[in-house]
Amino acid sequence: SILVLDEIDHLAASTSQMFAIAAAPQMRACLRLIGISNTHTLTHAEPSATTRTIHFEPYTAAQMKSILSARLANLPDTSSKLFSPATLALLTMKIASQTGDIRTVFSVARRALDLAVAGSPSSPATTVIPAHILAALKASHASMGGSQAKAGAETVTRVRNLGLHARFALAALLLATRRITSGLPLSGSSASSSRLKEN
Repeated sequence: SILVLDEIDHLAASTSQMFAIAAAPQMRACLRLIGISNTHTLTHAEPSATTRTIHFEPYTAAQMKSILSARLANLPDTSSKLFSPATLALLTMKIASQTGDIRTVFSVARRALDLAVAGSPSSPATTVIPAHILAALKASHASMGGSQAKAGAETVTRVRNLGLHARFALAALLLATRRITSGLPLSGSSASSSRLKEN
């Protein structure tokens, strides 16, 4: 069986719970766990011979600029001058120095474009300037706390939309994690199993 958990760093409230999730495949030989995470707290804190890490480097400013330029090239000719090369460089360098996350680049670019359109509603040729990028970055940082709450609500909605078997699997994984974190075995206690053997 293969279990894929995305955003595994958000599933556990503590590092010890994350260790327990990672230890689950060691308890059951037929289980393989693929955990996807934006952080490396699990593998850095407790390296294991059974854990294999594949690290994907964050995007560089040049890579992000290339991706964004390619997306902008697909727009109609009238929209090709939305972002000057200097504005694109500012945007991608700022994001590369913070997270290197291409999703953030697209989000900030969209916010900056919205600001540019709002600033010149009557102008047919809208151009995003560095001031729009800086304002969009500031707004993006301010909304980070709210987006984490939104992500939690989305997780609850996704779990509610799961089928019955998927909910049982998730509940079993959560129960196993809590038992391991508490130092309890996954199955019945050793005392009760020894009593059964004696009878």
